[in-house]
Amino acid sequence: MIRVGVNGAAGRIGKFNTFELFQLPGIEVVALNDPVGASKLVDNYREVDSTHGKLDWEVNCKGDGEVEINGRHVKVYSEKDPGKIPWETQGARIIAECSGLLTKDGAAKAHLRDIKGPSRVIVSAPATGKGLVTLIMGVNEGEFDPNKHEYISNASCTTKALAMPIKVLMDNGIEVYALLMDTVHAATNTQRVLDFGEESATLDNISLVKTGAAIATGEVIRSIEGKMDGFAARVPTSDGSFANLYFVVGCENELSAIQVNGILESAAVDEKYFGRIAVIDAENVSSKRHVVGRKESSLVISKRTRVLPLPFALPGKKAYLVGLVSGYDNERGPAKDLALLTKHIGERCHY
Repeated sequence: MIRVGVNGAAGRIGKFNTFELFQLPGIEVVALNDPVGASKLVDNYREVDSTHGKLDWEVNCKGDGEVEINGRHVKVYSEKDPGKIPWETQGARIIAECSGLLTKDGAAKAHLRDIKGPSRVIVSAPATGKGLVTLIMGVNEGEFDPNKHEYISNASCTTKALAMPIKVLMDNGIEVYALLMDTVHAATNTQRVLDFGEESATLDNISLVKTGAAIATGEVIRSIEGKMDGFAARVPTSDGSFANLYFVVGCENELSAIQVNGILESAAVDEKYFGRIAVIDAENVSSKRHVVGRKESSLVISKRTRVLPLPFALPGKKAYLVGLVSGYDNERGPAKDLALLTKHIGERCHY
């Protein structure tokens, strides 16, 4: 069994990641940490979520330091300092860092203390620091090196929504020369409810903000590094987002929207991509009806695919401008992806 600990277990991603870990065979969640403590953590896990309803699991409090989930006892800590969480007493080998507070300058490596403790930490969000590798299931998980990588980022939800369809098209001989994207993204807990100084409120407001998703995609698909950029619009919804991709491609043969959709539909049933991409064939698509609750990294809206021939040629290839819309549940998708990545790393390390 791959023994896993989750930090920030009571947060949005922490809760959903813990749920997904309990759905995977070969994974044993042995410890959870969150400053709220065991009692409030259980209340959180039992609640009917405003966006996702009630999760299908049985959770009970067994005291101040332990909970029972689906019949399995799990130790609960309430430390604020990651360096003080005694993961090693429960034999945890991989830590899912979901607090959102330890993303900069290798701060999450505080979970890794000695050979008897955890040997890998996976940050649920984009991260920085020496030795970091960013891995996305279905895109570049094969780059994981058990002898080299102990500090790992699961990337952002938007990076996944962008990288998945691009990787599929590139795997099918379509070369990407330049890409510009924008994301219409649901609100998150990083935003304020009301205006504060230069910070805009999330209520009744659309805010244009920065996103590093396009640049980050170049870190996981090296052949297009430096060829992409983008921006984001935060909108007052609780969950469900869309990434709009506009990119110049070159291919030897004629290309159409039907062909692009066909490639993506084939990928949706290809085990190579771990079920991280799907295609939605609907005329009118909304985040609440079609996206929220889905766990794929990318939900390509086929009716919105566009392919325009360009009036110039690329070296030995025809040039096209391609437009795609990639939907994603920005809470459930990353949590599922993090659980799959945890299992993948644990298996590669023979834990």
